[in-house]
This record gives sequence, structure tokens and C-alpha cells, in this order.
Amino acid sequence: MNLCFGTMFLTLFLMIDAVGNTASFHEVMKGVPPKNYWKVLCRELLIALLFMLAIDFLGGPIVDQLEVSEVTVRLTTGLILLLSALWVLFASPRNVRLRLKPEENPLVVPLAIPLIASPAVLATIMLYSHISGDVVCRLQAIFFAWVLSSLILLINRQIVRFFGHNGLVALERLLALILIMLAIQQIMLGIGLFQKIYLAK
Repeated sequence: MNLCFGTMFLTLFLMIDAVGNTASFHEVMKGVPPKNYWKVLCRELLIALLFMLAIDFLGGPIVDQLEVSEVTVRLTTGLILLLSALWVLFASPRNVRLRLKPEENPLVVPLAIPLIASPAVLATIMLYSHISGDVVCRLQAIFFAWVLSSLILLINRQIVRFFGHNGLVALERLLALILIMLAIQQIMLGIGLFQKIYLAK
């Protein structure tokens, strides 16, 4: 079953949570020398994109080998989205990104992974690669979600100054509410599919 581009794009963009990650990026990048700032930032964004594309190509075959049903995939996707949104809404001091420190040359961790290509984002891409057989649509959704997120993160310093901490928290939680709606939609689709396949017999 194919998913529309809009749903995949919006889901991945909200899960990458560039708005919520701006403060974390700003904090980590404080330790990077000014002459290397753009080099490091662009490098980490590209590494995150490569991870997401790799998971898209490998995810489908991996899920196929596990022989899980589409009902399972739908419900799992919905639960991942829901937990990710709840994690944002009820953030605690134990959250990883709230304990980040400036680094002189961050490589892969923590910027590319887990701030951009988080385990939840990669798992969602893997499941979508199983649900949707439209490779072009999936790649476009991943690419455009990454582009929009990258543009936000590239101006992370300006965003932090403009919105301030409280403004970023409020905006991030608003986006999390949208993610919850998408999560519930996926769960309801999974339940509907379960009823159609297993209870209609």
C-alpha cells in the first residue's frame, strides 16, 4: 500500500524535530571554532541524510525477512510516532539532548545521530519502506524533510535569538500535537486493517 508524499514528508519532518533541536545544535556548536563552523554543520547534516537513505534501501528487505504483517507495521509506526510526540510534550532533564555540551569537532554523535537521524526517525523510515512500494515518493519525502530541517538548523543561532527558550518550547509542543494526530491515524489504520483481515472472516 502506497503512502502519499505529504503524509511521509510531514511525519519525517516532525520527527526530525528541527525546531526543537535548534537549541541543542546551538549549544553543541558553541565549541566549534568559527572557521570550521559551516564545514562541521554541513558535514553532520549530510551524514544524517546518508544514514536515512541507507535505512530506506535496507529497511524494506529487513522487515520482509522478519515476515511481519502490514497490521504490525502500521501499529508499530503509530506507536513510534506517539511515543516520540509524548517524549517532546513531557520532556524531562534525563532527555539526552538536554544534557549536551559544546564540542570542538563533533563527528556523527550527537548531531547527525541522534539529533537529526534519531533511532525513532530511522525506525519510521524502515517501516515506511516496507509499507510503500513507491521508491521515488519515499526518497522525495526523505529528501525534502531533510532539506527543510537542514535550513532550520543552518540558521539555528538566529532562531534561538528570535524565539528564545520559552518560544522554542511552545512551538515544539505545538508540532508534537500534530505528530500525535498522525500517530493516532496510523494506529487507527492498523486497527481497521486488523478487523478487515482477521475479524471479518
